Amino acid sequence: MAFGIGTEMASFLRHYRDLTRLYARSVERAATGQRINRAGDDPAGLAVSENLRAQMRGTAQAVRNAQEGLLLLQTADGAMSEITALLQRMRTLSVQGASGTLTDPERQALEKEFAHLRQEIERIALTTTYNTKPLLDERGAVRYETITTTTPASVEVSAAPGNQGTGQVAVSGTPLAAETYTVTITEGATFTPGRTVVEADPANSGYGLVEAGPNDAPTSEAAFTIEVLARRRYQITDENGHVVATGSIVKGAEVALPNGGTITFTSGLGQYRAGDKFYARTSPPALASRGRFLVVNSQGAPVAQGEITAEAVPLGNGLWLTFTADPSDPGAYRQGDSFTIAARPETVTQKVVLVEEDPNITLQIGPDPGQTLTVRKRNLKPAALGLDRLSLATQASAEEAIQRLDQALSTVLGERSAVGAQQNVLESRLQVLQETSREMEVAWGHVTGAELPGEVGRFAQTSLRIQASTYALAAWQAYRRQSWQLLRSLARPGSRLDLRL
Repeated sequence: MAFGIGTEMASFLRHYRDLTRLYARSVERAATGQRINRAGDDPAGLAVSENLRAQMRGTAQAVRNAQEGLLLLQTADGAMSEITALLQRMRTLSVQGASGTLTDPERQALEKEFAHLRQEIERIALTTTYNTKPLLDERGAVRYETITTTTPASVEVSAAPGNQGTGQVAVSGTPLAAETYTVTITEGATFTPGRTVVEADPANSGYGLVEAGPNDAPTSEAAFTIEVLARRRYQITDENGHVVATGSIVKGAEVALPNGGTITFTSGLGQYRAGDKFYARTSPPALASRGRFLVVNSQGAPVAQGEITAEAVPLGNGLWLTFTADPSDPGAYRQGDSFTIAARPETVTQKVVLVEEDPNITLQIGPDPGQTLTVRKRNLKPAALGLDRLSLATQASAEEAIQRLDQALSTVLGERSAVGAQQNVLESRLQVLQETSREMEVAWGHVTGAELPGEVGRFAQTSLRIQASTYALAAWQAYRRQSWQLLRSLARPGSRLDLRL
């Protein structure tokens, strides 16, 4: 017989591993108080929770920013309150100085105190800062900044307005130094004209001659046969035997050939015999010279010269000159034509400039872009308030000081009102941010928080199942040992009992 339990054991181990995994997850959730501890717990919920977390942290920082903004405004308000008190005292002194009962020593004493009060206002305006940022001096921080400008290398080619030719020149390469070149065509392209050569057949019986005509200008190479016919007529055939012209022989008359060449019968009519032949060969115009050029620099020194060809000509300075038209074209480059080449290398310039930063202070009072509040810096220095030239030296100047001080007090009180309004705005915004932060924390807890009663119940349930499984495993092991002992006691020598478990 056979006794096997491998399948039951594998199934039990799988069940035990599943229970252990559930137990570990319940312990983790109960310990952290969160339902989502990794992406696999809830992928969609994780995205929502992380977005909420970013908003929560941004809102918390915005709360701190708003609180710092309140401190900044309170600092400015405190300084302006002190300036208001100083202005009140200065006005009192001005009223006193406007009275005609004062003696000169008394007026000098008033002037000294008045000057000291003005200096104190100046000191408060210059030294009132928050985190090194001035609050009552509207000037922004300044810094020196180096601006680097790079101008790329350039080459400009221009033809002289009076050029008769149609050709142009081009320049390639990158100039190494600034220089101006002048290209002059010293000699245009020249050609030998086309011509017609006529030879008489040695077998001719007559003595007449045929020569090239005065307007001879053949454009191609060709061969023609001129044959004298009866009755003083002639016939001209080409190399293929085709008749190209016929007519009567007239002394001195010019006869045109198909390719622009001409012939003339130069003898009298009696000197030509029927059957006489003449052979005319034409050749087209031939290039005698492509022309020549000369290049000089801005000092007039030659840098290149030679025959005009299609090949690039080195100018030095990292540049190459090319004649872009066909040098053999007689209309391309005419004698006297010129071109100007202005070469400029790459230049790098640096300039130090004074940059003044924005004098205003911008507070980020929200978790998202654009949720800002700008705190304008005030200028409450005596010069800005119109107090820099006030004096109590005379009764008239004291009366003028009263008017100026009233204006200064109105300006300072207006600035204090604006600061107070911004304080109210910030306090309101701070309350909204704090309430928003609390609501976000509640929402984040709903998304990520674990249900502790349920998790504790599942933890207890899983723990009991693991204990039961452990007990079952121990019982199974005891049963296995007892079965093994029983089977060994029943075994006899020579028996074929299979003891495989």
